[in-house]
Amino acid sequence: MLRHLVASWLREQAQQTLARKLHPDSDSDSAQNKPPCRCEIAVFFPSRAEAGGFVDQLADGDTMRCRGFVEHTGQLANKTICVVEAPVPPARLAGITRDVIELRQPRWLIIAGFAVALDGHLRKGHMVMARRVMDAQGYSLRTGLQLDEKSLQTANGVHAGTLLTVTDFPTSAGAKQTLSNEHAALACDRQATIIAEVCRLQHVPMLSVHAIVEGYGEPSATTVQRVRSQNSLAAKIGAAAGALIDRPSSVKQFFTEKETALRLSDRLATFLRGMLERLPNEGSAKK
Repeated sequence: MLRHLVASWLREQAQQTLARKLHPDSDSDSAQNKPPCRCEIAVFFPSRAEAGGFVDQLADGDTMRCRGFVEHTGQLANKTICVVEAPVPPARLAGITRDVIELRQPRWLIIAGFAVALDGHLRKGHMVMARRVMDAQGYSLRTGLQLDEKSLQTANGVHAGTLLTVTDFPTSAGAKQTLSNEHAALACDRQATIIAEVCRLQHVPMLSVHAIVEGYGEPSATTVQRVRSQNSLAAKIGAAAGALIDRPSSVKQFFTEKETALRLSDRLATFLRGMLERLPNEGSAKK
């Protein structure tokens, strides 16, 4: 009995330590009175623009603003969901991912967001489900995607293959062609392989789903790309302010980009919800 009490106390102390580490900006008294909850699914997005449509679907949602990222928790498709918006550098992203996994103990982690096409068959608004993710050095990891080719052929605008994680999005047709030739990837993002590696180390199965925000043959708006490539909100604001000063005409580009982001975020949210509805609930499957 004593051993059980001591073990419970140690577990509670560990959870509180993780909670303070994960939510250092939250009120300490409320954090102690409200124990951290587990979630069945954790979904990671690079930004609010990409996460917005999915967050809006959460029932009984709660939001916690932390240092450099935002966490939302709520219910969707009869599952407890944790959504993380993390526009942070790679080293910080790995730490946040590890902390969320340790605190929330998800059965699955889904990496989601927008991606740039590296294949001529992909168009803006298409969905990419990664069979594997890889970085520019060739390090790759398989995802937990189980999808037969027959099902894929009947899904219009849905593709399955390799997702490449890059430091900066390609801004020209030549750059996209080079990445396509070197890595045989369908599309590229800026976070997936970093998060996937933490999942591997923590033994958490993961999936990767992205909406194409820029087709293979589409020209990139340089000012918009410059803002999109920043790793923090402050840097994005600075880049946007600089672009507006240098090129006042870029205002139209930013409004167009915002409208596109809203539409694609909703489309991605609908697709993700369909995936969640097909995943078994915690009580009906082993973790």
